[in-house]
Amino acid sequence: GPIVIYNISANEHLSIVLEGAVGKASSEYSSGNTYDGFAWLAGGGLRFFLNDNVALNALASYLNMQIDGGTPSKSVSLTGFNMGLGISVFIK
Repeated sequence: GPIVIYNISANEHLSIVLEGAVGKASSEYSSGNTYDGFAWLAGGGLRFFLNDNVALNALASYLNMQIDGGTPSKSVSLTGFNMGLGISVFIK
């Protein structure tokens, strides 16, 4: 699904990052049945720019996914937090 990432500049080298996503979730069982559901993610963090094209990222997000499999034993509910560090390269 679509994801939105928004940078709010705090100063020349630091920005606050907000992100959100929504999408379709699906689960396939060995019987061949596939069930669909909905997932969303919200998060944020900091991005430190080393120069105009490279930044170090520290982000955290929360994920919620629900799939109705018709019965409780086939339904899926997944929620959790994710934290990560990374590098972004921006091509101009």
